[in-house]
Amino acid sequence: KLTFYDLEDMELLSEDTDYARYVSAVNISAATNGTAVLERMGFDESTYDCWINHFSFYSWVDIVTYELEQPFADLGWNQDRWNSGNENDWPDSTFVAWSGLSDVEKQAAANLCYLEYTWDGYSFEEFLDQSFYMSTIEPWVPTPAGGSSGLMFCFPGTALVTVEGNNKQMLLRDVKLGDKVLVDSDGNYETIYSFGHYNADIRSNAFLTLSTSTGKSVTLTPNHMIQTAKKGTIAASNVRVGDSIYGEDVVTQIRKNVQKKGMYAPFTKSGYLIVDDMVVSNYVAVIDNNANKLLGGFVSHQWIAHAFNAPHRFYCTYNDCTTEKYTEDGLSTWIATPVSILQRWIVTTNTIFQTLGILVFAVIGIVFTLFFDTTNIAAVAVLGMIAVVVHRRRRIERKK
Repeated sequence: KLTFYDLEDMELLSEDTDYARYVSAVNISAATNGTAVLERMGFDESTYDCWINHFSFYSWVDIVTYELEQPFADLGWNQDRWNSGNENDWPDSTFVAWSGLSDVEKQAAANLCYLEYTWDGYSFEEFLDQSFYMSTIEPWVPTPAGGSSGLMFCFPGTALVTVEGNNKQMLLRDVKLGDKVLVDSDGNYETIYSFGHYNADIRSNAFLTLSTSTGKSVTLTPNHMIQTAKKGTIAASNVRVGDSIYGEDVVTQIRKNVQKKGMYAPFTKSGYLIVDDMVVSNYVAVIDNNANKLLGGFVSHQWIAHAFNAPHRFYCTYNDCTTEKYTEDGLSTWIATPVSILQRWIVTTNTIFQTLGILVFAVIGIVFTLFFDTTNIAAVAVLGMIAVVVHRRRRIERKK
């Protein structure tokens, strides 16, 4: 809370060294000597206003007075934009991740005391994950990742996707329904028609991070699927060191129990998208096991999940899907019921019932694909035949 005050505001604080009392003392006008406390912490006016709030509470006159106009200008700011309360007037740099900034913009941000983590808005808990020393001295008890449903399928809010229009990477937590994101290496973009999971507040250490030989890394929940070169689309937990992930990328390291904030699972028409420069699925593996395919290899986890979402995709093709509702756990109400069925009748039962349950879901998936997936040739053929039969019957009835 103290970061919302510049150094002059800190004079309202008392000399009490207890942080909680600092915060409660902010509104006590009689309190004094807050600056002395900060000085003992190593701050002066320039370092506090730069490193803590990056001059964001300065007026434009102050920015000019303190010769800060150039770095802000390099980031696209001017007086009119600075004074505007409308986000549409703000420069593009405000809405992109550090990796999306140009070299000039990165230097300007650095001149305003930003680091990559602070620019991208990592929470303190997320920053701890990046610091071995800090993580060893600051224990953190995370929230269970799946909530009451126990299901986890998603990416953290700090995952990066490429959004059409600005051709820059954005933090997933800033992406909205209706945005078009890059889904493959051919440069194709598809609309996010739903978030299977959307929970901005949850914190968890249930993530794992896959790092590759080219220096890339992607963080996702273990049962979320990722596209591999030889094994197909499989759960992240089934990826092994040495597996090829994307092009010539080879997995060189796997980190488990990674701490992150937020859970997001965007859905696209193809069932895929690119996250952190890697091709990943929209979905999770139906059953948490080592099998990459189900029913003796007859169907894949990816196919059955994508087929079951065909009605939702079909609906959003012809209707406005820029708003949707979520359960307390953050699950889309479109998938909450099927997920509940999966949890009760398939995931937690014995092998025989699992096989029967998967078979039922596979049959339902085939029906959904035939009747709702308009990109499927078989679906188009079947629907066309039905239309012809109906038309002929109507002509016969008219003749009678």
